[in-house]
Amino acid sequence: MRFATKWIWVFSLVFLASLVIDVSDPMASASLTKTKLAPPIRLAVGTAHTCAIKANNKLSCWGANTSGQIGDGTVLSRRTRPVVIKSGALQNRAVIAVTAGFAHTCALTDQGRVVCWGDNSQGQLGLDGDVTSRNVPTKATRGALRGRVAVAIDAGANHTCAITARGGVICWGANEYGQLGDGSLSNSFTPQFVNTGALTTGSVATISAGEHHTCVVKTNSSLVCWGANNFGQLGDGSVIGRLRPTSIGGGSLAGQLVASVTAGGFHTCAVLNGGSLSCWGANEDGQLGNGTMETTTRPTQIANGALTNKQIISVNAGRYHTCAITLSYSLVCWGSNNFVQLGNAGIDDPSIPTVIRTGVLAGRQITEVGGGEWHSCARNSEGGIACWGANFDGNNGDGTTIDHEVPVGVLAFP
Repeated sequence: MRFATKWIWVFSLVFLASLVIDVSDPMASASLTKTKLAPPIRLAVGTAHTCAIKANNKLSCWGANTSGQIGDGTVLSRRTRPVVIKSGALQNRAVIAVTAGFAHTCALTDQGRVVCWGDNSQGQLGLDGDVTSRNVPTKATRGALRGRVAVAIDAGANHTCAITARGGVICWGANEYGQLGDGSLSNSFTPQFVNTGALTTGSVATISAGEHHTCVVKTNSSLVCWGANNFGQLGDGSVIGRLRPTSIGGGSLAGQLVASVTAGGFHTCAVLNGGSLSCWGANEDGQLGNGTMETTTRPTQIANGALTNKQIISVNAGRYHTCAITLSYSLVCWGSNNFVQLGNAGIDDPSIPTVIRTGVLAGRQITEVGGGEWHSCARNSEGGIACWGANFDGNNGDGTTIDHEVPVGVLAFP
């Protein structure tokens, strides 16, 4: 979903090549050497907290912490400065990927193990029937995760999904909209394989968990989504929710190969193999970037404003806004801007993609971006991280709780 620097990608390939493959995985027919694995997520922006992995593969988190989602062993309401997370299951462990949900956080270790902490009221930590929240990183090793290695992970509002080394998908947590893809509306406190509908065959390369829906790109570059669809966020031309994985290939995706997908609050965007961008779903805040505020239930190409004649290398959907990185490493954002989460208070029409070059991002090449509910963060090519927008809980990481209309540097990065 997000671009990573080349050395990180090489590190991940070396790590993956060393894995012992579990042939009991339902996707075991896939060849690991042929799987188009996505670069790992190293910057995670939750609803009101943020986590990032430094060059030494150590994890730091900051922002809201009332459910222990920072992972520092406390439930202090806010952390305005980055805190290095090195306790519990992350003690003496390198972290290769991280993801943040509404009030929980999960990470992948260098051993391919899933570790989670924070709110667990709906089983989103994957602790097999235990719904007690955790304020320190805790291994999720039950159910379908038992004995298996994960290579990617993503968190929705209150559910979490992972991809195994063989391209299988495992999900757990909230399921009131069918976001787990198991054909039911029952929460699952135990990680379980998603092998129904369009995922009964084939393997998966990338995954994105939205607020109440989930999407994956298979290794054949086809898109599959499931869960809530009340705003057409699945992209199948309807507003009917899907309890099982459903192939998505209409609209601007017809006959195209999909490279990556991002699931936001109630909208979805995908980057195609040629670098073009398509979005669909809710659009009351202009989060689709098509110059209107009209919802669309089918994928629509986005190529106006700052994206005119531009190739996209990654896109990330927040709850009500969207940001993308172009081939020239420029940051472009659009959608809701009521807390200036777009990083520019002077935007006249937030439904038109606009280049963001304000604050500490001026003159910088952007390699990774993440959007939460009312704030955004980005990493530049030198490893520095900037955040902007709402900062009630210190989620901008600059040591204050003052909202920022332009990107400000996060303390201790790089």
